[in-house]
Amino acid sequence: MSQEYTRDVTILGQLPISGKVLFRNDFLHHIGFVESGTGGDTIFELDPSQAFQGSQSLITKTRTTGEAVDDQMNIILSTHLPPSKQVTIAHRFLSPSFDAHRFLQFDLSFYDGTNVHQGFIKYIHDTPQLTYVNSGGTETVITAFDHAFNTTPWHFFALSVDFANNLYKYAIIDEFLISLANIPLYTPLNPGEVRMDTSIIYAADAAAACQLSLDEVAILEA
Repeated sequence: MSQEYTRDVTILGQLPISGKVLFRNDFLHHIGFVESGTGGDTIFELDPSQAFQGSQSLITKTRTTGEAVDDQMNIILSTHLPPSKQVTIAHRFLSPSFDAHRFLQFDLSFYDGTNVHQGFIKYIHDTPQLTYVNSGGTETVITAFDHAFNTTPWHFFALSVDFANNLYKYAIIDEFLISLANIPLYTPLNPGEVRMDTSIIYAADAAAACQLSLDEVAILEA
């Protein structure tokens, strides 16, 4: 009598973009990121109570004792560029209250040993408003964007950058594709270790802790 053979498999999460996957984390086994910010009794741990898919996500929260306006959480991953220097970062995120966030910033930066080549998208919930950092280091409003995050779904974000030519390419926020083609990155002096950092930074809008969960992070050569 024959015996049926089965085995467990892992299916890559839903990514509405394509490219060579350089890094992926579904937080099934480890965190892989580090935190910085205001400090105190923050929360930065794997959470089995919710996930976009799979069994857990990364839950983060600003300090819960001595809370203050502008308390910050910075979720950071450091790695290196692929040879093409074409990079896209994508992930899912969720919050029980975006009203508690003064801003939410998605950053992608390459440190070449002399300068940092930085691109970021910042979301301000109260407006709602979306900005990007321009070549002069100031923020430019992305017009005609009035999409407010809500608490029910997992939201999607992606930022694509051409570090070879020091240019933005595009951003995706949920169902919105935002062209940033041929817009130069911000490139101030910043000597130090050669690396690429991707980070998510958020700050409290009041003297109360704010929270963000993260899942299905991917870095692609695209």
